[in-house]
Amino acid sequence: MKNILSVLIISIICISCGQKNTKNQDQSKTDIITLNMGDVTLKVPVKLKKKHIIINNAEEQIVLDYNKNKKQAKFPVFDTGLDFETDSSGFWNKYYLEDYQIPFKLSKTDHKYNFTEEPETKRYQITFSPNTPESYPAIGIFQVDTDKNIIKGSFATETGDYRYLIGEIQNNKFQLNTFDGSHAFVFTGEFKRDSIVNGMFYSGKHWKEAFIGVKNTQYTLQNPDSISKAIAEVKFSFHNTDSTVFKFDQNTYKDTAVIIQILGTWCPNCLDETKFLSSVEKKYADKPLKIIGIAFESRTNLSYYRNQISRLRESTGIKYPILLGGKASKSVASDTLVFIDQIKSFPTTIVLDRDHKIKKVHTGFYGPGTGSYYQKFTEEFYMLLDKITE
Repeated sequence: MKNILSVLIISIICISCGQKNTKNQDQSKTDIITLNMGDVTLKVPVKLKKKHIIINNAEEQIVLDYNKNKKQAKFPVFDTGLDFETDSSGFWNKYYLEDYQIPFKLSKTDHKYNFTEEPETKRYQITFSPNTPESYPAIGIFQVDTDKNIIKGSFATETGDYRYLIGEIQNNKFQLNTFDGSHAFVFTGEFKRDSIVNGMFYSGKHWKEAFIGVKNTQYTLQNPDSISKAIAEVKFSFHNTDSTVFKFDQNTYKDTAVIIQILGTWCPNCLDETKFLSSVEKKYADKPLKIIGIAFESRTNLSYYRNQISRLRESTGIKYPILLGGKASKSVASDTLVFIDQIKSFPTTIVLDRDHKIKKVHTGFYGPGTGSYYQKFTEEFYMLLDKITE
């Protein structure tokens, strides 16, 4: 059977035996994956290995195992993948949805995505869907290498962030991209003096909205700890992966602090938080602290749930239980978890002290792509855990 992976790599790298000049020329180029999203084309750099495709969203690397028999490269946690129809093209599919696919190609570009040095961070007050009832605020965090025409950064909203973004900037017009397997995001716009104009946010092939911005280093968002509130004693009962029922009340994990993570394995911000909680689990292994996850999934049959949780564990190294809460829906989560007034975002994280009194309800998660925001969150979180596990 023809070795599909070898052909793919050869076709992408374009190495021609006995043509030394071509080889040197090709090695100076950058491999990229492009997604045709209709109004815009997403572009992110990749690395091609013998058995893997590595997607580079700025500092984030996502390693996809390539199955040469299936001509498929699946994402490690999300139920999505790249299905090849030729050696270097095919479709990105969301397997849990019907007929959701976006065409992709692997190719090369002369553009380089590595920064000469770490540039200064610029912060902008952002408004998405301005002058509409759906308007919402954000903070734009950008770093620009003008020598190489590279831009990277993220957008922090009140319910999470848009993760690692990287792209190109020419004559103050920019395009930022991220492709993490769950989402394909493109942000375009133009820096004009101290403003961002003509901003447009594209998500996959189904969504786009305008945004504007103004440079403002002092602007802050609503505190994520104030968006959702506890309204009752924490009690719940859900199935675990082994089909047993896990019940939680005041008698569970006596004299022990508890972190309750409301998540979905389809959710990139949840994945970022799970990686963080994996480090928490290790750091506080000898402390009176337990972590419980409650997952709201795209499909709720037991075999799908078990498979997705298994993939999440393998990717992050977590040991704590992940229970099946129900269908992936904020309204379902709000109706199910009646001790919180509303679930506004996945993830939402609840911290209980050793008497099981709620000390924090944190909406969303600022991941590593937000830089100082992520550092501030982790520092404050560790301070709280140190206090309640004494």
